Amino acid sequence: MIPELRAQLNRSWTPELYAEFLHRLDEAAGTHVEFRCSETPVFLPNDLLAEMIRNGQELYGQLAANPAYLKAADATIPAEFRVAGPTQRICNPSLATRIVNETRHAV
Repeated sequence: MIPELRAQLNRSWTPELYAEFLHRLDEAAGTHVEFRCSETPVFLPNDLLAEMIRNGQELYGQLAANPAYLKAADATIPAEFRVAGPTQRICNPSLATRIVNETRHAV
């Protein structure tokens, strides 16, 4: 955590700023985020965020290339949400980076 950024947020936080954060998160995701988002963000150094993104991409790549995992994962989807034919799984690393960058500028 970067304490200086946390202190800055505490000093400048307003309900309007939080509403803007939620709006920008929805825009970046391309849909409304249904779950409650943290009102107390954690500020991490860019190098740690980059490492976390790389690790997430690597883990996703391993899972997406594993037929047994994909079969087991597909089996967890309720029948009413299944679609006919093969499904395409997309990993968009720029989305995570864009959300991080845009919300950082909102502070």
